[in-house]
Amino acid sequence: MYFIGDGWVDFGLAAGFLSYGLCKSDNRALQTSSQIVESILASGFVVQVIKHVTGRENPYTATAPTGKWRFFPNQFDYANNVAKYDAMPSGHLAAGMATLTVIGENYPERKWIRPLGYTLLGILSFQMLNNGVHWASDYPLAVAFGYSFGRIAVNRGRTPLKKTSKNSAPNRIAVGPAVVGGAPGLKATFRFP
Repeated sequence: MYFIGDGWVDFGLAAGFLSYGLCKSDNRALQTSSQIVESILASGFVVQVIKHVTGRENPYTATAPTGKWRFFPNQFDYANNVAKYDAMPSGHLAAGMATLTVIGENYPERKWIRPLGYTLLGILSFQMLNNGVHWASDYPLAVAFGYSFGRIAVNRGRTPLKKTSKNSAPNRIAVGPAVVGGAPGLKATFRFP
């Protein structure tokens, strides 16, 4: 299951939407393809920056019970022994979540997309834990990045709905990264009309 989120499946899905969109003149499929690529590239960039900054060991190379963190590691050392530095956050899970979010947002009438996608991402997460590639604590930030960049890509091209009254606007929830007490975490912001 490790191939889910490695880029090939995600870019393959984008190519499938692109092909279908071009053959059938389907703008929704074309837009979905573009948004998948955009969200994967954006989340992938941020994930790689964080991996290169935090330098957390993978479980199978761990020299400490929860993996040693080497903040701002030497980049030559990083390149020569990637597994020693790249556990946090999971790029596979971020890419998979970004792809699932884009497809789910563009095809809301297909009720099976999200349950199937979440199941596959759950299996992927378990498999990466089982193989010693990631710690469970590497996942929340990856999920937040994938979801956030997927939503950003989808919402960038949409026209906002006009409010009809003060009471008709939906609540807005935003999830993002945070550093609390020197440890990485997530913060949730709720905005009410």
